[in-house]
Parts: sequence; structure tokens; C-alpha cells
Amino acid sequence: MVGGLIVGGIALVCVIFWMRARYRMRDRSRYLLGETRRDEAALSVRAGVDLERFFILSQRLLWGQTQPDLFTVDLDAVIAELLGEYPDFFVAHLVVAFIRREQGEDELADEALARARAIEAKLDTPPELSLRHLLPTEDEWAGIPPKVSLQVVVPGVVWRVPAYFVHGKAPLHEVSNATIVRRRDGGLVIYNPVDVPLEIRDQILELGEVTHLVIATKFHNHFISATQKLFPGAKTYGVRGHLKNPPSKDLHFDGFLREGEPLFPGEIDEFAFGGHEFEEVVMIHRDTRTAILHDLLVSNRAGLEGHTFWIRLYSFCWGIDERVGVLSYQVILWTKFLSVRRTVRALLLADVERVLVAHGPVVPAPGESPQLHRALGWVCELGPIEHLVLIRDFFGGQPGFFRDFIRYMIRG
Repeated sequence: MVGGLIVGGIALVCVIFWMRARYRMRDRSRYLLGETRRDEAALSVRAGVDLERFFILSQRLLWGQTQPDLFTVDLDAVIAELLGEYPDFFVAHLVVAFIRREQGEDELADEALARARAIEAKLDTPPELSLRHLLPTEDEWAGIPPKVSLQVVVPGVVWRVPAYFVHGKAPLHEVSNATIVRRRDGGLVIYNPVDVPLEIRDQILELGEVTHLVIATKFHNHFISATQKLFPGAKTYGVRGHLKNPPSKDLHFDGFLREGEPLFPGEIDEFAFGGHEFEEVVMIHRDTRTAILHDLLVSNRAGLEGHTFWIRLYSFCWGIDERVGVLSYQVILWTKFLSVRRTVRALLLADVERVLVAHGPVVPAPGESPQLHRALGWVCELGPIEHLVLIRDFFGGQPGFFRDFIRYMIRG
């Protein structure tokens, strides 16, 4: 009798806390992390459709195609479902065009793109509200990457250089940006190093000696070997997650970033997200007030150079448009929420003037204010139960992902 009352009391308390968390989250968007339902509704107005089911179905397609080793998706069935529910939404046809191109079905991809362009051309949307920037340019669809150049961020101190690369059968380019920082002693550190042409390598060496290559997130491994050959005298530092991540576990590292032991104390601060599956370490270069991130944040802004069609579409489907933010799937990767929140709070105390993300241009654009607080400040307002609400809502729309995600976590 007593035991039953105790169990019942515990269950009642859990229900009360859950309902309280649900109430606190009532105005938050589950698809645009950090934004409100009002923001989500405004984006739906711009799109001309209710985006809830679009987000669910497009995300299912994107992960089913780009990560088939992790997620099992019947792509043809989901495509039929998406077009059945959104026959007149040009971005739905754009997603189909992307999937078909990734599958190597170029004729079907071209047909889907033609439908997307035809539908968009009939819209009478003011330029400031249009989603036309999601369409690929002719060069992007043809697989012609932009010209690579060494870009000055802070004269004499910080530079960036992009690399364009493809996955699978499609010639659709992703972009990843390396950030080069000149330290006070004159040595150069390259964060998120990427493969560059020899002429760009020579331009970098003219700036100084490259002493360190730093890959501060475990899922970045694509260019490590290539950049080690370009800069053979540099030491390579990763995160400990590289030892467990299959694509990088056999690569050479001279050391690993350690929480509380920054490589360049007093000069470049490090904020380790140990409770995140990315295991990312965010850098703050004190002298230029520059934050350097890899995958934690994504920028998606119309009219700014530095995005590719691949990045623009992927970011939109995961809830990022006209802002810098957190892709909506990341809540399921916060394995230790309190640790993530603690790191975010510490990071937001830093004095930051600009944000450099790996997959996008410099933020802010000229004339704008820094956006780090808007992008991450909302995390500080959550508690552990609110985090569980976000996880439940995500998997509620993607039950198949829940099964596959559990399998991934068990495999480690």
C-alpha cells in the first residue's frame, strides 16, 4: 500500500513537471530552434503554406539520402507523400530535385527543378519576402564551384578560405571554410583546415609559418590528411571524439584539445561542448573579438556570398533562414544538457564582435550587430525537462529516426 502511494506520488510529480515544461514551451517553435511559433507562422506566410509537415518530410528525405548508414528511409514513398501534400510549393519540388540529383537520377532531377522554377516564377511575392534565394544558380546546378580566394576578415590577423566539395553522385557542392589566425608571436593557426590549391597555400605561407592545424569537432575529418601534406611542419590537434569516429580514427593527431587547457592561453579562449555529440570546441580570439565555430551554428542569409545551394536548402529544411542559428536536429545530440547549457552561458559572457561559422559567411554582415546571443541565448532559458520536451517533439514527428538513433548510440 505504502509502496504504491510512493510510486503514484512520484508519477504525479513527474506529470506535473512535464506539464509545467510543456506550458513553458508553448510559444517556442519546434522547427526553428530559438525562435517562436509567431516566427514560424511568419515563415509559413512567406512560404504560402503551413510548413510543419514540410519540415518533417523534407528532413526525413535529407537524412535518408545523405546518411543512409544511420537512417533508413523509403525515399520514393516520402517523395510521393511530400508532393501529395505540397504540390504547389516550389521548395518541395526543389527538395525532390536535390534528392534525385544525389541519387544520380539527373533526368528526374532536372524535371523536378523545372517544376520548382515554374511554380516560383508565377509567385507575386515581394523581394524581401521571397524564398527565391533557395533556388540553385545555373553554375551551382551544373556543378561549377565558385572561385576560391583568400579572404581578409581582420587585416593582418584573421583570414578565411573556402573549400567546395561533393558527396555521392551529385555535383552539388557543400562549402567548408578554414579560418586562419595570426598569433601574437607571428605563427599561423588554421582552424577547420581545408584542402586548397597550391597558389592559395603559397599565399598563406607568405603570411607566416603555419604552426598548428586545429579540427575542433569530431565530425570534421574530410581534409585532415590533405592539409597535413600542404603544411607538413604544422602540429595537428583534434578532439578526443576523433579517436572513436570511424572516418578519422586512423588519422594522425599530435594531440587533442582538453577542457581547461587551451592551446594558447590568454590569447585564444576555448569553450568545450563536452555534452554534445559534436564534441565541438568554440574558439574566441581575444584581440579581434572573433568567435570561431564549426558545426554548432549555421548561417543562411539571402544575398550574402558564402552559401551554396546545398547549404541553403539543407539549412532551410532544418529551420534556418535569414538568420544564424542551431539546426533543429541538434537537440537530440545534447547528451548532457546541463553541460551544454553551462558552456553556452560561459560563451555568451565573452566579448564577441563577429562570428565565423564553417558553413557560411562572416557574421554579422556589414551594418548588423553580433548575433551570438540570438542564436544561443535561448538555450540558457531551458531546463532539463524542457530539453526532453524538445527531444520528444522531434522524435514524435520522426519515429523512424528514434529507432535508428538508438541503434547509433548503442553502436557508439
